[in-house]
Formats: sequence, structure tokens, C-alpha cells
Amino acid sequence: MFNLKSHIKAKSVDEAISLLGQNRNTRLIAGGTDVLIKLRHGNQSFEDLVDINGLKELKFIKKDENENILIGSGVVFNDIVESDIIAACVPILQDAASSVGGPQIRNMATIGGNICNGVTSADSASGLFALNAILQLKSTEGMREISIKDFYLGPGKVDLKPTEVLTAIKITPENYKGFFGFYYKYAMRKAMDIATIGCAVNLRLNNKKIEDYRIAYGVAGPVPMRCSIT
Repeated sequence: MFNLKSHIKAKSVDEAISLLGQNRNTRLIAGGTDVLIKLRHGNQSFEDLVDINGLKELKFIKKDENENILIGSGVVFNDIVESDIIAACVPILQDAASSVGGPQIRNMATIGGNICNGVTSADSASGLFALNAILQLKSTEGMREISIKDFYLGPGKVDLKPTEVLTAIKITPENYKGFFGFYYKYAMRKAMDIATIGCAVNLRLNNKKIEDYRIAYGVAGPVPMRCSIT
């Protein structure tokens, strides 16, 4: 049984932000694959939900005029798996997205929820660390951007202000052009399991020599993390 007082379907991001500001005991819900589990087990500090699932302004995968790849926070993992832009430019995210749960979960779970849940086992996180992804957040105070490495503060804790909504993930061209990489997930079962460890590797070659490389891990510490290069 869910211990829930209210559930409000927001018609826009701005309305969701306004509702969050009216009640600090409110949590956003998109796909619900993480939040509903917490509600089911009574392991939550909230009783009210603002639903942003399906908002068109959060469901996009595109390039802007500066060649930045922008992924809306409401994009589900199957959208990432099937995206031509992701396949051509950042296939490391396609690897990660295809490893999330089963088909039902990938049709429901959003990349924004996967990040904002703050767990170190999030399959999308290590790939985004290896891509130096930037998160775009909107609140009553306007827009701000933060590097994904600074967003994770501790186990299950992220730098998300009370009225903020993660709207998009930005990957700049200097972090994907000329790069290629892979995401490897080890779990106790071959499918539909939480990662025991996840590793993303992203590198760029120049005249057959490694010019730049990034290695990032999930479940290797309390938060996803990049390996230091010395």
C-alpha cells in the first residue's frame, strides 16, 4: 500500500516548479520506477507527488546550433536505445540504456529520474561522467547548469534544490566528437538486475595514439566517479 496524500499531474515544467514551491513535502515523479518502490516500502520522507510524466517539453533528443547534444530529462531509456543521434554520436549511452532492467522498465524509466535518484548503481551515470555531461536545472530562481560530477553529493543525495526540476542533459561537442567508448555492466544475473559494478570507458585517438581517455565507475564508491588520470 502506498502512503500517499496527494498526486497532482503538472501540465508544464513551470507548473511543477510552482507546486514544489507550495509544499516542501513534495516529490517529483516521472516514470515512477524508483519513487513508487520507495512509497511501496514506506521508505520515504514525502507524502505528495507532482507528476511530470509525459511532458513534451522534457521529451526530446536533439542537437542545438552549437552541436551540443541535448537529452530531455523525460526521455525514457528505449528512446535513447532507438535514437539515431545517440547511436551516431554517443553510443556509450546506448549501451547503458539497453542494460537497464527489461523492456517494460526501459519504456517507463526516464534518464532524469535515473540521475536524480542519486544511487551509485544508476546505469546512465558512469557514461555521463565519462562524457563530462552538464545538467540543466530550472527553478523559481531561473536556470542553472552543473557538471554531473558535482551533482552527486552522497549516497542517494544530489544537488537538487527544493523547487528545481532537471530539464535536460547537455553533452558538448568537445566531449563526444572523435570519441568512442563502451559501457560494461556486471550483475549477479545476466538481465534485469541492478549493477554489481558498472564501468564506462570513453577515448579519443590521434594518429593511432590515445589522445584523451576517461574511465568512470558506478557502484565502486558511494557515488558514481571518474578515475583520476596522473
